Amino acid sequence: MNRDKVDVLLRGRMLKQAVKTVYAPVRHKYGLRQIEIEILLTLAEFEDVSSSDIYRGQFLNKGQVSKALDELCRKAYIEMIPDENDHRYNRYRITETGSPAADEIRKAHRELMGNLMDGVTSDEMRTLCMIAERVSVNLERLTRESKDAADQGYLETV
Repeated sequence: MNRDKVDVLLRGRMLKQAVKTVYAPVRHKYGLRQIEIEILLTLAEFEDVSSSDIYRGQFLNKGQVSKALDELCRKAYIEMIPDENDHRYNRYRITETGSPAADEIRKAHRELMGNLMDGVTSDEMRTLCMIAERVSVNLERLTRESKDAADQGYLETV
């Protein structure tokens, strides 16, 4: 029975549905796709991020990230800044126009995490973090072994 719950958790179908539900108001209000929400959340957490930081860090499809970044720039939610050290690369930052959306996304994310971790003790959280770290290392190893894993991405771009 516990093995079934672990399998459900790792497959993430219920989590994907919870994510869709929590972010739905923001998605509709600002006309965002889920990948754009993930990008804005990343930029809200880490300033001046490159596109490769985003797609590698989030295991997203490189082409989809590029398209989403272009769309967010077009909407003026983010701005592109040439990398000072290497002008072949760009970095991205949330604009004043994008700040309200990013703030609502961060709030929705905190709500999601609060609901997911409701009733989890600090000891359980430490154990969960250790397990998540181990699973993450294993996933990285598995994706490195796959030729196309880095370019395929795993996030549905609703």
